[in-house]
Amino acid sequence: MTLTSVERVSLLRQDSSTITTMPEATLKAFADHGNPDHFLPIHASYCDHTLAEFTEAGIDIDALGQRLQDEGVEGFVKSWQLLQQCVASKRESLMAPGAM
Repeated sequence: MTLTSVERVSLLRQDSSTITTMPEATLKAFADHGNPDHFLPIHASYCDHTLAEFTEAGIDIDALGQRLQDEGVEGFVKSWQLLQQCVASKRESLMAPGAM
């Protein structure tokens, strides 16, 4: 059975051992013009070589990793706070006199 690119990405999203934060808009964009042949292999044995190339190019991979983690956490915190605000707003509107 041949899977479309959307089906392949959807399977990744459903895998309970995989954490993905791919937004729906990204999934749709991938379905529109993505190329599933460019996925990283599951067993990326070439990682050490790739990281060595980064280092040779003058990239501090530890600093880069920290920056990506910091920016990722910041993005999650903002999203979590927005979600909490939305839930609180909805709760307040439902608890208002005459709301139900």
